[in-house]
Amino acid sequence: MTTRLLPPLPKVDAREGFPRNVTTVPVPLHPCERAHGSERPRITPVMLVPAQDFHKAKSLSLTTQSDAEILLSKLKEEKQELHEQSLQRVKSWTNTILGQRVKRLAFQAEKDRLAEADRLRIDDEWGVLQAKERKDRVERARLMQYKGTPMMRQLNEKLNMSNVLHERELQIEHKKNLDALLKSHEYDETEALKRDRAALLKEMVKEELDHRNRKRTACEQRDQAKAKFTGLLLEREAEKDFQNAVIQKVAQEAQEEKTRLDALRKSQRKAMIDGLKKNIQDKKCAQDEIQALDDDLDYVNDQHYQMQSSIAANKTLFKLGKRGQHDQVFDKVAAINAQLNKAKEDKMADLYHKLEVAHDGVEERREAEELRKKNERVQEINDYRRLLFQSKELDGVQLKIEGMKDRKQSEQDKLDFEQSIRQDQMKRSLKLRNLQKDHLAQMRETNERKIKRDAEVRSLEIAMNQAVAYPMNSLVHNYVPQTQQHKQMLDDNERFEKFAHEAVEEFQKAGKNVKPIIRGVLRKSQPFPISPYHQGLNVKTYERLGFTCRYIPTQSVLMNPWDRATKANRVVDQRQH
Repeated sequence: MTTRLLPPLPKVDAREGFPRNVTTVPVPLHPCERAHGSERPRITPVMLVPAQDFHKAKSLSLTTQSDAEILLSKLKEEKQELHEQSLQRVKSWTNTILGQRVKRLAFQAEKDRLAEADRLRIDDEWGVLQAKERKDRVERARLMQYKGTPMMRQLNEKLNMSNVLHERELQIEHKKNLDALLKSHEYDETEALKRDRAALLKEMVKEELDHRNRKRTACEQRDQAKAKFTGLLLEREAEKDFQNAVIQKVAQEAQEEKTRLDALRKSQRKAMIDGLKKNIQDKKCAQDEIQALDDDLDYVNDQHYQMQSSIAANKTLFKLGKRGQHDQVFDKVAAINAQLNKAKEDKMADLYHKLEVAHDGVEERREAEELRKKNERVQEINDYRRLLFQSKELDGVQLKIEGMKDRKQSEQDKLDFEQSIRQDQMKRSLKLRNLQKDHLAQMRETNERKIKRDAEVRSLEIAMNQAVAYPMNSLVHNYVPQTQQHKQMLDDNERFEKFAHEAVEEFQKAGKNVKPIIRGVLRKSQPFPISPYHQGLNVKTYERLGFTCRYIPTQSVLMNPWDRATKANRVVDQRQH
């Protein structure tokens, strides 16, 4: 490890009493300073220094460190500041680990914040939905509870009764119209017989005309089929003639081509043979000329040799033995040359023979190739005709199959239609049976309600008989609905009357009978008034006169069931007076 040497600090002469470890002369804080050994203050000159130098000198005067330590501490502080600045600067960089970590943490925090916001929003929405569903369930429960009240059941009964009466009126009207129609179409038997005979005659004439039309149509179809079959036969014959003409034309062209090629081949062969013969003849002539020249040369050589031999006969006597050897060698060379010439002639003869017989099998091979091509063309034509006939037959079979499929499909559609009609009839009959069962159940329920109502009427009659002794006017004036139950009952009655009036208006617009609703619900009958002129009336009399003992209050004024009786008694008292 290398040590870094710091530059030496400048030395400054310091006065006595100045700190030894301080190299800078401190600036006097006061302009006056007492001299050593004297009481009179010594005035020193004032020095003006910048604030930065003043603070630096002050800090140096207050420290006990050396200059090297001070410089080292400053360097450390600057290094620390630079490091902190670098860290602050690096935080904003995205290509460093710290920057990526800061970015990742910020992204995760934002993601968590958004997720928490979404969860809170979903919780709020879910709470709103839960409250809405709870409110809807409460409303449905209240509506169902309200529909189960006796007055709503009575209103529904009256509405059903109105529908039944309307349907009954329609059936009566239909029966009247049907009876009138049947009555208007009554006729005498003779007229009926005449009309039947005329209708039968018309039917017979119509059947005869239909039979003739069918016969004419069948004849036309037969003629059309025959004409179509004849046309197909003519087309086949024409196609067959065309194919035969094509085959004949192809055969004729092949024969002409064969004749032309034969003539050309013969002429070429003749020209080749003539050329070969001429070449052979020219070669023989050249060989004869060469042989003649060779003979002349041999003759000249022989003569020269004889002359030389006659001159040098004596000189060559001693060489007889050597001459005999020379003659033997010459004879041997001549025999070899003769043998080579013979082999050459044999080769030339073989070559001429090969050239003559080289084209002997070409004609047969060419004829065989042409015959093969002709057979292939004929086979292609036959295949084409066979495929054409097969396609036509397949088209006919396909048409038949499609016709059978169409007929089967039409029959299946007819069966499906009949089955659907039977199913509709069964559904209608089942619906009628269910409706009849519902009517029977309604009748039984109505009878049960009637029995229950009779029991209530009897109990109410007993209560009425017991309450006759009480004063009527005090009951009317002292009755005031004070409980919450009575107020709720009044609200329900107002709501019921509104719904009932809307139903009555709708039924009136539809032209239905609304008397059962008006008499049984809207204009409620009060108990039969008590008067001295009507005595001994029982429940059946009340029902016969249209009164009912069941009372549903709608207003606070009408809450007293004895209001009408009180008014009737008041009228009777006035008449008596």
